[in-house]
Amino acid sequence: WVQIDEIGHPNLDATNLQNWRPLGQITTLDEYGRPLESRDQINVYSSILYGYNRFNKLIPVAQAVNAQQHEIAYDSFDDYTYFTAGSNYATGHFDFQNALSSNVTISNSQRHSGVSSLSVNNGSTAASTGSITKTTNCVEPPYSYSLGYFKVDSCMCVKPFAPVRGKDYFISLWVKGNAVNSTTGNYSDVTVTITYNGSVQTNTFPPTGQQIDGWQRIDGKFTIPSTATDITVSLKNTSAVDGAKAYFDDIRIHPFIAGMTTTVYDPETLLPMATHDGYNFTTYYGYDENLMPVRVRVETINGIQTISE
Repeated sequence: WVQIDEIGHPNLDATNLQNWRPLGQITTLDEYGRPLESRDQINVYSSILYGYNRFNKLIPVAQAVNAQQHEIAYDSFDDYTYFTAGSNYATGHFDFQNALSSNVTISNSQRHSGVSSLSVNNGSTAASTGSITKTTNCVEPPYSYSLGYFKVDSCMCVKPFAPVRGKDYFISLWVKGNAVNSTTGNYSDVTVTITYNGSVQTNTFPPTGQQIDGWQRIDGKFTIPSTATDITVSLKNTSAVDGAKAYFDDIRIHPFIAGMTTTVYDPETLLPMATHDGYNFTTYYGYDENLMPVRVRVETINGIQTISE
């Protein structure tokens, strides 16, 4: 809260609580009491996703402005086994855990940033499915007391990734394939497809832009159909060559008019290894044996450049 203290303001009165205005409100907290979503005085939402140990959610991995928590998604594939046995893995806000198989694995040999990426064998697909939010309107306040009991409203629940019907979104990720189109210079054997239950609409996004250290970006805008009930994001390796693997990393989705930044960490020290800006380009950090920062490199369309060492 902040006091209205502008000289000449018609409601200026330091002795009256009605003359205070809220600067913001925390709208969603997790089970540990950490804020996941907030709203400022002009109803603009900000949200955070936590990762690294899906049970304890140790550190923030994604932050967005002008987006609610259930509207953003991010997966760096770096914390799937962080202090957690595979059979006890807790499904995250948005991930491809259920897609893992003999043809879809976590690779430690290739990565765009961090320590891992998702490896998909030729002719295979990794898919993640989530629900669609029908409306963003919740009854406020969503509180009900009866006979000493507190009744939880659905608006109070922490939701997984669930974009909103009829709203525009933006997807971005990095891929590394095998076959390159000789005309465009783009990978021709990797795509991302978004499909929906309740709608025949399909959105397909190929890689475009400059290849940087063998990685190329996929990005694009899409609109959730008004009749959709579920959304499925599919990472496809369309190669027909046996043994040809495709790699996917740093995938994120957010409302088209939102801004989003993400971070990956060293799984042992939990120091940030890289951050991704609003365009999903990366700043890499290096440390010495005393864990002091010694190097900063930036990913650009002209390659990775060292800016301090």
